[in-house]
Amino acid sequence: MKKIVYITLVLFSVSLAACTRESSKTTDTKTTPSTTDKKQEDVKNNTTSTDKKTSESGQNSSNEAAGNNGSDLPKFTQKVFTKNYKNCIDTAEGCTYIQVYYPEMTDGKYKDKVNALVKDMALSCYSTDDVHYADFDKLISQFMKDYEDFRKDVPDFPGGWTLKDSTSIVTNTTDILCLQNTSESYLGGAHGAYNVAYTNFDMRNGNILKTKDIFIKGYEKTLNKLIEERIRKHFEMKPNENLVEGGLFENKVSFNDNFAIKKDGIEFLYNQYEIAPYAMGVIEIKLSYKDLDAILNKDVIKF
Repeated sequence: MKKIVYITLVLFSVSLAACTRESSKTTDTKTTPSTTDKKQEDVKNNTTSTDKKTSESGQNSSNEAAGNNGSDLPKFTQKVFTKNYKNCIDTAEGCTYIQVYYPEMTDGKYKDKVNALVKDMALSCYSTDDVHYADFDKLISQFMKDYEDFRKDVPDFPGGWTLKDSTSIVTNTTDILCLQNTSESYLGGAHGAYNVAYTNFDMRNGNILKTKDIFIKGYEKTLNKLIEERIRKHFEMKPNENLVEGGLFENKVSFNDNFAIKKDGIEFLYNQYEIAPYAMGVIEIKLSYKDLDAILNKDVIKF
């Protein structure tokens, strides 16, 4: 299963075929802390990549961006890799394209450690359980090849494939870096797929933070109770109403490691099909630090 992990309904064929080479495109767009989450604009012509290693399969552009809490915090360059099939315009109906955006830290004690993890996550946007790409050149080439093979098997298919994978900065402090990865794709199935994943770094050591790191021992029962209460409130369910009758898969809800550490609280996110059907959409549960005060590890979370 791909990270496009949650694309459970997408079906496509992969068979041997020559890969068609299209021209690349590059953009250099300045960003600021407040515009990190905005969709980047693409230049529709052939240019030379600004990356140290340039390939004809994709593009890579660098955009300077300061940390969102001031110039004394780590700065980031946005890396961009995009390719449109046979130079189609990505806003045109039926255009097949792939777009990957992610931030690269340009300074800071643990920049190499963080950058390696972030790049690896970006490269997993089209990975499978058996295949993980070493670079974007190979990833993009395989995406285009798979699309061509799919069209051979389904010649009357009217549309194109699309994959947009973007990682942006949510929180950037001296202690915490929170990133949000949003992946949108359509690979010929009944409908597209949408997935959001958060990654939180402890900037004191460069490690990824899990729930066990941000809460004190024995937090599980209290955290699950808080999340269930919020879900009941969100879907207007009564305190004793069976969650399955309210639309969820099970009559219980457990915390996960897909959370964002923000200045005003911690937000847990459940993607489509995770705890409820596709039609119920993405479920977000926001808990304030006041709500979490009794179980919060204040040595890690200092807001």
